Amino acid sequence: NEILGGIGHGIGIQGSDVPEFLSKIKLRGNQISGMGGAGIYIHETAFVANLDIENNRVFDCANQPQIAAITTAQGGIEIAGAIFCRLSNNRINGCGNVNLKASPFAINLETIFDLTLSDNSIQYNISGGVRLANVFGIVSVNSNNVSRNQGIGFLWENGSEKDLLRPRSAETDGSSTGAESEISTRFVVQAISPLITLQQYAAANKTPVPRDITKVQASIQNNQF
Repeated sequence: NEILGGIGHGIGIQGSDVPEFLSKIKLRGNQISGMGGAGIYIHETAFVANLDIENNRVFDCANQPQIAAITTAQGGIEIAGAIFCRLSNNRINGCGNVNLKASPFAINLETIFDLTLSDNSIQYNISGGVRLANVFGIVSVNSNNVSRNQGIGFLWENGSEKDLLRPRSAETDGSSTGAESEISTRFVVQAISPLITLQQYAAANKTPVPRDITKVQASIQNNQF
C-alpha cells in the first residue's frame, strides 16, 4: 500500500470503549509519507499480541509544524502497550520536527513485553533515533543502522516503581502533596494493556502468564549508532 499525506497517522490501530484483544497483526510492505502524525501508530487501548511490522518505508512524517502539532504521536513508528513485537527491515527517514515542544523519536516503543528490533534503517530524521521505555521480557536489538539523526541515537529507560509513583511536586521543589506525576499516570494506563493482553493470550493458548513481567533478558549487538 502507498499512503501519502494527511493530518493524522498513516496507519493507526486503537481500541474502542469495549476492550478488544487483537492477535497476529502484520503490517508489511507499506510506503507511508507526508503524515501529520506518526507513520504507524499502535495505541495502548488496542491490546495487541504478536505484532509484526516489516519491510515498511516511512518518511517525511510529522515534519510540518502546522500539522504535526495537532496530534500527540509524532515520528515514524510509535507503539504503546503491546506484547510479542517484531520490527524488522523497516526504513525510517526524514521524520520529526525541531519546532515541536517535545522532539519525537523515529521509533518510540513504550510498555512492551518481548521485543525484537532488527535490521532497520533509521537515518536522517529530524529527531532522535530509537527510544524504548518500560520494555521488558526478552529484548533483542540487533543489526540496526541508527545514524545521521538530529537527536539521541538510542535511549532505553525502564522506570522503577519508586520513580513511577513519585509525586508531581517532587519533580519541582522536593515537597510532597500526594499528587501523581504525569509519568506515573501514563505508565499505569499503559501497563494495563500488556498485562490484560498477556492474560488473554495465555487463556487463548492455554499457557501460563509470566510471573514477573518486569524482568529483562536483553541482547544489543551489531548496531550502528
